[in-house]
Amino acid sequence: MEHIDDVDAALIAALQHAPRAPVGGLAEVLGASASTVSRRLAGLRGRGVMRVSASVSWSLRRTGHPVFAWISCEPGSVRTVAAALSALPGMQSVFVLAGSADIQCLAHPTQDMDAAALVLDVMPQIAGVARVESTLILATSTRSSEWRAPGLLTEAQTAQLPALRRASEPAAPAGGEGRGPHELRPIELRVANLLVQDGRMSVNDIAAALEVTRTTARRALEGVLTSGLVRPRVDVEPRFLGFPLGFSASIRSRPSALAELLEELAGNVHARMVAMTAGSSSLVVQGNVRDEAGLRSFISDDLGAHPGITDLSVSVVLQTVKRNWRPISSEGLTEATDLRLPE
Repeated sequence: MEHIDDVDAALIAALQHAPRAPVGGLAEVLGASASTVSRRLAGLRGRGVMRVSASVSWSLRRTGHPVFAWISCEPGSVRTVAAALSALPGMQSVFVLAGSADIQCLAHPTQDMDAAALVLDVMPQIAGVARVESTLILATSTRSSEWRAPGLLTEAQTAQLPALRRASEPAAPAGGEGRGPHELRPIELRVANLLVQDGRMSVNDIAAALEVTRTTARRALEGVLTSGLVRPRVDVEPRFLGFPLGFSASIRSRPSALAELLEELAGNVHARMVAMTAGSSSLVVQGNVRDEAGLRSFISDDLGAHPGITDLSVSVVLQTVKRNWRPISSEGLTEATDLRLPE
């Protein structure tokens, strides 16, 4: 595991709140010099600890909603099956589990392969796969891009970050996504493709990459960010921030309690993704905690306190093979795959 100190951890936490914040602003929040922040930022990226990229709407990447799949494997084949799943087009995340299934994955089927073909034809043909169970994601109340590692910043530091984000990142209109996917202009799609590779890319860098004027690049960048379809995000393995224990919870609830559960879990500090699903579970929660005691508290206190939950199954993540399109090594993040959007 790559070691990072408190300054690195605080810098990453600040970027989670304001991914495109200028170095000077970050330095002021952290009480460090701009040169220190710049050097630390370059070091974190160079060592594969962190990347600033962009999260894009499902409607931009694929037609239809993504699916969760749980795979049971033949003995001794889990690692090879996980690697094969990770290499499939449209596979966003792959986790090896200790629980009712051996592997959980999140897939956005490609435009020429629908979810039915992926689940019924492709996955079962992988050598070592014994069983595939899938469920359609109907909605999310929080996504992994919105997770903020708790306890790494002071209250005063955290209070400064919303203004820093507003100053560095034009906001989307209130009430959700501002435009439909087909309303992005071709140059805006090209900017979106640049941002998913480097979410901190400057107007000057965008202008040079696209061979357009600075004014054109600035307008296209503002159009992308205010569309609500592309949101800068920080990619970092939670273990680097002191949250090494990942989990996946499948929850059944009374239908009348579902909306309240979605809202409550969206605000839970340990929940990285909360999704409403169509399948054997009402909700799926992916998250990270510091240790076994933290997971016990999440199950018994956070979930146990809600009377609407009727059944619960929790699996622990043994290995993260791929997260947010990036294969994960023991050292950290690798280059993202299958990220390019159709222009």
